[in-house]
Amino acid sequence: MNAQNVNPNCQSISLRRFHGLACAALAGSISLLICVQAGARPVYAIKEERTCAYCHVNPRGGGQRNPRGTYYETHKHSFVGYDEVKVMGRGGKPIFHVAWSEPFPAGVRKIGTGPTARDGQNRLVLLMAGPSANARRIEVRKWDEKTKTWVTEFTDDAPSGIDTLAVGRYSQDAFAVIVCSGTMWFWDGSAYKKAVMSKPVATLGTVILRDGSERLFARQGDSAKSYKYNVYKVNVNSSEWLTGAQDPPRSGETVFSEMKGRSEDLAALGLDVNLSNGGIVGFWDASKESPFLYAVSIEADVASTGANPSENLVLRGQRNYVTVLDPRTANTIKSLWRSDKLDGRVLDIILDDPKTGARGITVLTESADGKGTIMTFFQLD
Repeated sequence: MNAQNVNPNCQSISLRRFHGLACAALAGSISLLICVQAGARPVYAIKEERTCAYCHVNPRGGGQRNPRGTYYETHKHSFVGYDEVKVMGRGGKPIFHVAWSEPFPAGVRKIGTGPTARDGQNRLVLLMAGPSANARRIEVRKWDEKTKTWVTEFTDDAPSGIDTLAVGRYSQDAFAVIVCSGTMWFWDGSAYKKAVMSKPVATLGTVILRDGSERLFARQGDSAKSYKYNVYKVNVNSSEWLTGAQDPPRSGETVFSEMKGRSEDLAALGLDVNLSNGGIVGFWDASKESPFLYAVSIEADVASTGANPSENLVLRGQRNYVTVLDPRTANTIKSLWRSDKLDGRVLDIILDDPKTGARGITVLTESADGKGTIMTFFQLD
């Protein structure tokens, strides 16, 4: 990242403050904006499954059209044959593309990736439902490039009823450790070992500092009044392995940070209710000209039940997207890219390709029929 291009406001924002500022700018992309200005046609936004701002200069929709809106109006209100680059220019070009997408079992709840063993190559870690209602287990898989298949290398029971997972180099060892609540797995040179703390740990994500070191982002405390949100190191040689508690660093001190968890936790950290309902927010300095902010965005699926398509709107469900934004300015965060509509609810997002380590984001969603999950890797262009 070119430091000269970064707004100093971004560099001085703590993780908590950074996420709070992000919420206001994300509000327009979290819920479907019903266009209320003169000349607006919300029926088109509903038809195309886009916000009104997709075709209008005004971020709330209505009024003057942008080049997309002009194309849409002059092509019989259709995007057939539409070319984003030709219409919007290079600035409108997507910054991610789908590199691969494949089905996974319905029981997958969370995912992680990191060099957890042996050769230092990336592994895919799955947190999965077990044989009974609250049972959980972890699986560690490695991609076999020759056979083009995932090979399961390790599996173990995980804490019951817990759907949190973090994978990172939180210890001084070269290998990444796996954390699920108060249970941690680490590679001891020949096999995976498990260490269980006396109390559970509410893991919220990973923070990577500019010196390359990684920290586990977690919440501790027995009640909302006593909750403390800190970043930690891990000591694999201790039963009480969570250590070195520190306040969350400023965004300018990090190259990556993520926050995942209950809406109550994310709201307590300054996120707007609409964004906290998405459950996942990440800040990523991807070594481009600007850092990225990514999040799950949820839009209302609205239909009209009356003769006038602008009236009698009924909420039928929701649509899920991954949105990438530019967080450099303090008051407005520019939208850089948004995925096509995803098949189902977003369950998790991790950084990079668990197969090859290529730069990008990997998204786990429920399948449209609810009988499986889908993993999709969006590669950074």
